[in-house]
Amino acid sequence: MLRKLKKVLTAFVIGLALFSMSEQVRAETADSQGYSIAKLEAGKEVEASSIFNLLMTPGEKRTIKVVVRNDSDKAITVDDDIFTTYTNANGELEYTSQAENYDESMKVKISDIAKVRASDLKVSVPAKSEKIVLADITLPEDIDDGALLGSWYFDKAGQIDENTAGKGTSIQNKINYAIALKITVNKEDAKPEMTLTSASIWLLNYRKAFYAHLQNPLPAMITNIDYEGYVTKQGETKALYQNDLVKRKMAPNSAYKFPIFLNEGEFKAGNYTYHLKATTTDPKWEKKTW
Repeated sequence: MLRKLKKVLTAFVIGLALFSMSEQVRAETADSQGYSIAKLEAGKEVEASSIFNLLMTPGEKRTIKVVVRNDSDKAITVDDDIFTTYTNANGELEYTSQAENYDESMKVKISDIAKVRASDLKVSVPAKSEKIVLADITLPEDIDDGALLGSWYFDKAGQIDENTAGKGTSIQNKINYAIALKITVNKEDAKPEMTLTSASIWLLNYRKAFYAHLQNPLPAMITNIDYEGYVTKQGETKALYQNDLVKRKMAPNSAYKFPIFLNEGEFKAGNYTYHLKATTTDPKWEKKTW
């Protein structure tokens, strides 16, 4: 996906053809700043793909590999690390950053059991050459069945970003790569689960909203989620505020605050009822509505 930030063009390349998901997310740009990332061997996988879709058992150890290619005429340095995927404020899977806090249901983060080798956290690649980098995975003996989700994230040093861009009219490219990493321990969960843990009022991007605090307490990614929500005065049926979202996702063992925004004005004192229906048509399971 490409997004324009002031006078900076930032591209995140995410190798996602994700498992049961029907989409593939990627960025295509005329200028890759001379470097690229490609997955190498990974051992036993759920299915062959351009991402890491690993099938593992408790206590298993495995090494995965990526090649960093430099097609430019100058040496480059690329920083990389393993991130744990979470559900962001838009109800989507976030692969390109770490969360400030992870849900209490997450017993094992993929970034804790998959580690880039210390010598490969900062990769120096001479001009017109390539280098192989490695990450080691060690599953705990007592890990539960299910899925862990994350990414192997790469960022070339020296690129101009939003905070350092000058006031000129030229457009700079910032190319980052995130190769999705999914580890299935033995098997997927048999059915999805979603719980409402609380409700609150707060601000999101300076917009006032009622929030339903939702939790996916299982080690399973849920896709194709449609939300239908509205707020009424307690004991009444007329919707004061409403919001619908479609085709959203929840990362394994993650939380999401579904917002219903006020149109204008301030919160008025009183008692309210928050109505919410969530439906998933994720093809891994039968249709489920909460």
